[in-house]
Amino acid sequence: MMLTTSDVHTMVTQGIRARFGRLVDPEAVFNTWLEAHDQAVINAAHAFDSLARDCGISQAEVATSLAALGEQLAEMEANPLATLMEPPAENHPHEGRV
Repeated sequence: MMLTTSDVHTMVTQGIRARFGRLVDPEAVFNTWLEAHDQAVINAAHAFDSLARDCGISQAEVATSLAALGEQLAEMEANPLATLMEPPAENHPHEGRV
């Protein structure tokens, strides 16, 4: 299920009201959170562009690499012992391991 901004707004403002009552303005807190979230998305987009440019590869290649890394991390989190038991990959002197 995909949440809309309206759903998030309702959940956040209700949670703020329940936790803090009348001590804070839930709308102001939500708007501050939303601005910070939007800025984080903008920062991530800039970082993504910079990574592609700095590495001399396309954004699609960056996306593919990040997706593969995400899958590896998810696998490691799901089964950390199996990951530790795997034999190390061959490491060539001119290549670093990631």
